[in-house]
Amino acid sequence: MVLRDVLEPLGGRMFSEEFCERHTGILANCVHETDCTLRPLWNGIQQAVDGIVGRYTIQDLLDGVIEPPKIQLSVTRRAPVEIEDEACC
Repeated sequence: MVLRDVLEPLGGRMFSEEFCERHTGILANCVHETDCTLRPLWNGIQQAVDGIVGRYTIQDLLDGVIEPPKIQLSVTRRAPVEIEDEACC
């Protein structure tokens, strides 16, 4: 049995499709529903966690054969956008 199958029923996933619906604050919908900058970040983190806990079994954990994960970070940053405002300055 892989670790993911044990962990999900105990606490669920860190980030799921229902996350934004459950964490709206005092409003009915999140104020960032259409323009969210955090959703892609949390989705990527969840995919990394899923990959790790889906790779190992309970027996691997008991046998101590779990290696620290090798995570390759690929950072792509967008160049800052300069906005010319003729009304300014």
